Amino acid sequence: MRPVKAGILRLVLLGAATSLVLAGCGHDTTPADGSSPSAGASTSPAGSGSGDGTTTPGTGSGTGSGQGSGQSTQSGSPSASPSASGSSGGSDGSSSGTTGDGTGAGLEVPEAAPETVDSLSELLGSMDSRPLVTAPLPRPASARGRLVGGFPTVLRPTSASRVVTSGISPSGDRLQVGLVASSRLSVTEVLLAYRTRLGKRGVVELADPPTTAGSVAGSFRRQGSRITITATSEGSRTTYSIHATLVAGGE
Repeated sequence: MRPVKAGILRLVLLGAATSLVLAGCGHDTTPADGSSPSAGASTSPAGSGSGDGTTTPGTGSGTGSGQGSGQSTQSGSPSASPSASGSSGGSDGSSSGTTGDGTGAGLEVPEAAPETVDSLSELLGSMDSRPLVTAPLPRPASARGRLVGGFPTVLRPTSASRVVTSGISPSGDRLQVGLVASSRLSVTEVLLAYRTRLGKRGVVELADPPTTAGSVAGSFRRQGSRITITATSEGSRTTYSIHATLVAGGE
């Protein structure tokens, strides 16, 4: 009986030992190649980056155990560097667009120089080609303090003027015209008023004739007609005179 009991006891002990061995193998996490498992490999999911939470696509699946944490951290940094360099490159591009090669914002140079203007009439558009005076010419006349009848419209006094003397004298197809008046306008304004009026009738301004000190004069021509206007400042008013020879045209 003792040999039988001893055999049964050995079988029980052998079964218990076998169970312990099998249980130990089931909990063994050591890889087949004998390397120790890495904390980064066991805790970091595939494709994860460094332990600080940054994620770099495609880096986890390609790394082996033992190097997962280190490579994930390094691969996460380069992914941020291109972004930073791209930002700085963009700002550099902005500044170089304005100052780098000199082709940025600045003054534009016209392709051609503007055309010169010889007289005011060139700026007034279409001209009135009617004759300055027409035949038959008016009779000779002169007056003080008023404008004589038949005085040419193109040479009438400017606004806010007071007539001192006026006169007309025909000779053949020409009409001699004289006027002395004063105005509240300045010397410049008086001459500008006549320049504008004469320019619209196609009268061309010539070189300024000589004048006395304190006076300004303008000389004008249209075909055979000649006009000279002289203006002088006297206190708060401007005294001006007109001397003209106008050639009559047909109706």
